[in-house]
Amino acid sequence: MPKQHRYAVLPDEDLTPVRPVPGVSIEVQKDHMHELRDAQNQIADGHAVRDGLMHAWTLSNTLSRHDMAVATGLAKSRVDQLIREAAERQVATWNAAARERIARHMPAR
Repeated sequence: MPKQHRYAVLPDEDLTPVRPVPGVSIEVQKDHMHELRDAQNQIADGHAVRDGLMHAWTLSNTLSRHDMAVATGLAKSRVDQLIREAAERQVATWNAAARERIARHMPAR
């Protein structure tokens, strides 16, 4: 099953230093924490975009998996794994939507 943490976005919340550095303004440290949080969330978004592109191009047969591996710097086996996980997520999404549609039309008990 795919590792969901790869796409996990951390919440946009008020961050406060837990162990403040003496002599440095708390506001400066808070700004740095927010900048790091934004950078971390961009990584998750980037993984989701990359994996989605590889999945789409596999479905459309417009780029070989070998060339995807070259472009991303990943091993072809890892590219295959990411594409398989993206396909599994898509099928799970379709199945959940189908269950929801069916449930709406089921008679009440």
